[in-house]
Amino acid sequence: AAGPGVGVNGACEAPGEGIEAKIDGVQVRLGRRLFAAPRAQDVADGSAELWFARGDEPPTRFAFTDALRVDAAQTIVALKKRGIPFTFATGYGDSTVVPEEFSGVPVVRKPYDAHQIARALRDVMQ
Repeated sequence: AAGPGVGVNGACEAPGEGIEAKIDGVQVRLGRRLFAAPRAQDVADGSAELWFARGDEPPTRFAFTDALRVDAAQTIVALKKRGIPFTFATGYGDSTVVPEEFSGVPVVRKPYDAHQIARALRDVMQ
C-alpha cells in the first residue's frame, strides 16, 4: 500500500534488484546500480548505496554510512538478556557492518526471500 503521495500504477519489483515503473511515459528505476543505472561508474567506497535513474537523465547515487540506531541496539541487548533468539535482516548486502558485540548473531543479506528469512528464524530457534 502506498503512503501519502501519488501512487504509481504498473510499478514492478525485480526481486533483489529494485523497482521500476513508467511515470509520464518515462522509465524510472530505483535499486542496485547494475539494475537502475548499469552505465554508471562503480563507486567502490564501501558505502551501501541505492541508485535512482529517470529516462536519459544522469542517475543519482544515494550512499549510506549507517550505524546501528540506539533504540535498535537497546532492543538487541534486551532480547539477549531475555534469551530470545533473533537474526539480523538487512537490505544493504555485504556492506552492512554488524557491531562486534553482536558478531555471533546470524545475518540474512539481500537479496533474500521469505523462505530464507523463515529458515534463518528456524535455525536460531533450534
